[in-house]
Amino acid sequence: MLTKTYVTIFTTSSMTLFLLVVGANFGIDPQGVFRAKHYDNYASTNERYIRFKAYQAAADSFDGLLFGSSRGRAFPPDELSRLSGGVRFARFAVHGGMIPDHLLVLEYVLRERAAKGLRLHTVLLWFDADLFGRRPLTNRFLQHTWPPEITGENTARFWWRNLTAIQYQAWKEKLLPHHAMAPAAAAAVAHDASLMNAASAWVGLLGLSVANAQPLDEQGSGQLKRVTEQWYYVEQLTMLQRIVALCRAQGVRLIVAASPLRSEPLQPDEADVRRAIDKVSKVTPLWDFTVPRWPSERADFWIDRTHFTPQLAAIMLRRIFGATPPDAADVIGVRRGE
Repeated sequence: MLTKTYVTIFTTSSMTLFLLVVGANFGIDPQGVFRAKHYDNYASTNERYIRFKAYQAAADSFDGLLFGSSRGRAFPPDELSRLSGGVRFARFAVHGGMIPDHLLVLEYVLRERAAKGLRLHTVLLWFDADLFGRRPLTNRFLQHTWPPEITGENTARFWWRNLTAIQYQAWKEKLLPHHAMAPAAAAAVAHDASLMNAASAWVGLLGLSVANAQPLDEQGSGQLKRVTEQWYYVEQLTMLQRIVALCRAQGVRLIVAASPLRSEPLQPDEADVRRAIDKVSKVTPLWDFTVPRWPSERADFWIDRTHFTPQLAAIMLRRIFGATPPDAADVIGVRRGE
């Protein structure tokens, strides 16, 4: 009789926990996937999913794709369209966006447009030379997961993962105002981690999972390795070759550019960056905005140590599309691989 009581208590408690987790994920919606209307500036927001939904809502109106990391958000869409001759770009500049992200999206878009008899005109791909070859965030964490239409993942599994993940930090971030969350975040990291580790020991029995935050070393802390020594360097070069081949086969104009780098102690070895960019230039011609170095010294061109301003973004666009005379005294960007 006592055993039956324990079983009843365990079953009831487990079901209650399950329903609370599902309710929290749906109600709080930390990734923004259940009510994907616009991007908000929470660390847990799944920007990939939201960007995809924005594209999907008006897919036939776009004839260009803008790829990049969060640095690519600086490019003014109206100016980009004007300089490119009226091409309408779907913006896929996402946090931690890298070559694996760009390839997945490009393959999907080309398939989708071919089925409709539509043509893609231009792809503008910005890559960060300092991060090239690092382990991508792509599909490793809930907030960096592409939807099933792109990945081919079972749709039910995608929604199950978003509904049943225990993600204490993400819930707290969405529930607390930014100004209240910021000072408490650092002090709470160890406490949150201990709660998550304790939960992960037994939640698997209920069909739940514990969603961990993006590791600190993948958020930009720590000394960077040489670019050409990164574990995924060769793999990402191969993926870039695939992107080039797809664009050529489909008659798509591909423009590749290396983002400028600010002068900071944590930037990788400059000679090694040069070697990495030279390797890329053998795969496809590109615009190299890591040189000359003077924009990296202009504080008014930078929001923080990695993100440049819309002002600098507009200057680079004018250079790419020929609106800046090539002999201008302050010209930036060097064409490589031609």
